[in-house]
Amino acid sequence: MDCQLRMYDIKKEKLVLTLTCESVPVSARWSKNRSSLFYIAMNTSIDMWDLLVGDIRPWKTIKMTNLQGFELYCTPHHKEFQVILQSNELKITSLIKDMKSLSTQDQNRIHSYISLLLS
Repeated sequence: MDCQLRMYDIKKEKLVLTLTCESVPVSARWSKNRSSLFYIAMNTSIDMWDLLVGDIRPWKTIKMTNLQGFELYCTPHHKEFQVILQSNELKITSLIKDMKSLSTQDQNRIHSYISLLLS
């Protein structure tokens, strides 16, 4: 196993994006509130990638120890929170306190970026 996360377009059977991580990814989740943001959970950290900021390195990294599981949930009021299993302890947290929705301009930018990846 290498330390990369690869995203595929399964309809076209094509690799569209490869991201390099510090260690082997455990799981990856798209943000339910911000279409440009996704999380990559590894044993030692959670990387947050915002494709509007860039795709060279994570926008933000939260260090962890012995991360065993990661899930992402959204309340009916669109507040996003994470459920983390770390060292046999279950933690519920919000890694980004004041997540703002994308503006129309940013929504257009991320849709253009993804369309370019898929072309």
